[in-house]
Amino acid sequence: MAKDFSCVGSTECRLGEYISIRTGRLDANAAETDGEYPFFTCAREISRINSWAFDCECVLVAGNCTPHVSYYNGKFNAYQRVYIIESNDPGRLSTKYLYYFFKEYMALAIDKQHGAIEKFFCLSDFTEIKISLPDLPTQLRIAGILGSLDEKIELNRKKIAEFEALAKTIYDYWFVQFDFPDKNGKPYKSSGGKMVWNEQLKREVPEGWEVVPLESLLARLPITKRLPTDEYGIDGEFPIIDQSEAFIAGYSSNQSAVLSLPKCVVFGDHSCTVKMVNFPFCRGADGTQILVSNDESVISTYQLYLYIEHLKFDGQYKRHFSFLKQFLIPLKRTLYLGQAFSNVIEPAFDSIRNCREAIRLLIQERDTLLPLLMNGQVSVGELK
Repeated sequence: MAKDFSCVGSTECRLGEYISIRTGRLDANAAETDGEYPFFTCAREISRINSWAFDCECVLVAGNCTPHVSYYNGKFNAYQRVYIIESNDPGRLSTKYLYYFFKEYMALAIDKQHGAIEKFFCLSDFTEIKISLPDLPTQLRIAGILGSLDEKIELNRKKIAEFEALAKTIYDYWFVQFDFPDKNGKPYKSSGGKMVWNEQLKREVPEGWEVVPLESLLARLPITKRLPTDEYGIDGEFPIIDQSEAFIAGYSSNQSAVLSLPKCVVFGDHSCTVKMVNFPFCRGADGTQILVSNDESVISTYQLYLYIEHLKFDGQYKRHFSFLKQFLIPLKRTLYLGQAFSNVIEPAFDSIRNCREAIRLLIQERDTLLPLLMNGQVSVGELK
């Protein structure tokens, strides 16, 4: 599996001479909700845990499944099949540079994994890599250039989380606390709006509101093409939305598969993921349901999304869209409330869409620069 990553003006060496490698010791199910420390497993998403076993600056590489790489500096814990790689000579090998080296290397090494069924990497797969190290100042400049792009990506992700939290807060205020603005612009319940007990929901709802199954509020959409996973790419024009945890599962240039709805909810029948989409996209593999309001003036698609996001799914019902459609939702068939909510909430989702596009362009720029910088095709001086 040895691979030569040459860099002009650098010294060739065996990577094992400059790194030390440990592995985690825990099972993947050791994760704890809201734990104090990061818990790295072979999943791309970082879990949490309340105990730590490592306190260092390092690169973490998933040892099996689809390989991916993380950088961390501080206290954390790790799954037993995660490799924890440290520079044992910081004056010769920067850990941040090592992180970007592994991001490039692992992207090329997928077909080098061992195992007929479950793919995995061995310790020697990393120690025997041939690498040409530039001097430390050059390493730091390369890591700085790539790191600044990653910081911008992370900033946009934080903005997305903030806008989503704002949307959920407004939804809660309007349709959980029932303090939506009445026709005089005052909060309904807090201003003395009459509430009545609803036996179906086992709670109070505003007087005059009805309770209907979610299914009765959904538009009937024509059957659309689903892209099989072997058509998922990284360079296509259109994002692919499916039921995976990642918001965007890949990209496609298949124009015939593009959906251009003003807005819709994508629900994962098997994963129970819920995504609000307000841009053209391709529908992913089986189990990806597309939901749209049949009357935006009564209940907006944004409200449907936040209603489903607010639901708590339990056990056996979690994996069934047919069960989701039977959930009861309180509403008032009025010409102003649904549209009023859209007007308030839409700017937040427009901002989320813009942040996602910014992230896509930044990732594209970073991933284009990464191999060029790491093999010396582009020098740091050219980017000043």
